[in-house]
Amino acid sequence: MRETGILMPVSALPSRTGVGELGAYAYEFVEALRENGVKIWQILPLNPVGYGTPPYQPYSSCAGDEIYISLDLLFEAGLLKETRHLHSTRMSEPWIMMQSVLLKSRI
Repeated sequence: MRETGILMPVSALPSRTGVGELGAYAYEFVEALRENGVKIWQILPLNPVGYGTPPYQPYSSCAGDEIYISLDLLFEAGLLKETRHLHSTRMSEPWIMMQSVLLKSRI
């Protein structure tokens, strides 16, 4: 039996912090997949990156990277108190131009 699927890393999702997370956009993405009959979402490893940034050289193969945890969902669940730090990472746009970031970091 054939199934339809997609390969997309969680980090490619939009978020207010600049790195995709398992928050509201992830739920919207999964709903869009369901509505379009896509049954499989293959993701890249969620472990903390090691030397450099490739996900295949982790410090631990068992740990998950905390950057994928949605602070908004933790706050909504009552697990975080509202502080100025919760909103300090807000971006004006939920999209980031990676090429611009890479070029600026080389200067």
